[in-house]
Amino acid sequence: MTEISGNISLEIETIIFEGLSSHDARQAASSFEKTLTGLITDCGLPLGWQSTTDEVDLDLSGFDAALDRPIALGETLARFIYERADR
Repeated sequence: MTEISGNISLEIETIIFEGLSSHDARQAASSFEKTLTGLITDCGLPLGWQSTTDEVDLDLSGFDAALDRPIALGETLARFIYERADR
């Protein structure tokens, strides 16, 4: 669970980066968490997340990123999710 501010917490039950080694997957996950936290801190909570306390499902179809750069993969996924949640 990531505490973003005093009243916002984000829990991602599972994130799987298929095709990555354990080390690279940890790097991608860490980068994802840091980037998403930064986006929410800097830009605010996406509109799609502002009126719910329940689980939010996101459609990740169309997401494509290279697996050879795990840190960039995590950053790209965080931006993709943030932009999708803002719809």
